[in-house]
Amino acid sequence: MDVIEAIKNRRSIRWFDKDKEVPEAILREIVALAQRAPSWVDSQPWRVYLATGESLKALRQRHLDNVASGREAAPDWPTTHRTDWDPFPQANMVKHNEATAAYLNTPELKELRGVTLQKQLFDAPAIAYLTLPKISNQWSIYDLGAFGQTLALAAQGLGVSSMPAYEFVKLRNWRPPA
Repeated sequence: MDVIEAIKNRRSIRWFDKDKEVPEAILREIVALAQRAPSWVDSQPWRVYLATGESLKALRQRHLDNVASGREAAPDWPTTHRTDWDPFPQANMVKHNEATAAYLNTPELKELRGVTLQKQLFDAPAIAYLTLPKISNQWSIYDLGAFGQTLALAAQGLGVSSMPAYEFVKLRNWRPPA
């Protein structure tokens, strides 16, 4: 798939086939391709931690426990309520929410309405956590965004669906394996 086709066809998938695994070799290739993303003074400050198999199963259970106990998300930056955004992004969010509601308003998806998919972490077969060292230049945030987009396009090019999701930060106190 060429890059233009990957850009045009990439979508944020919110419901994965929980029985479909992505081979580790493909995940490694996606990350290796994304490593080609530009970064300020070629610092490439990001780290990637992949959760699959048993570690993903444990993360999913911990997430369900956090949701059941009412634990709130623990983002590094404050979140902004939709009504506090500029009118242009607000209009985009409204369109997205309407399209999602229309999609989930079908008989076959009735059981998935609301936050059910979020609680299940969208049945993703793999989760990639992207991190930056605590001591990072502010440009590293921009670099991480470029890396994340390149990661999504590399996945698309290799036939793997993806999505960035705020929901994953609910894994409070998560630490990458040593």
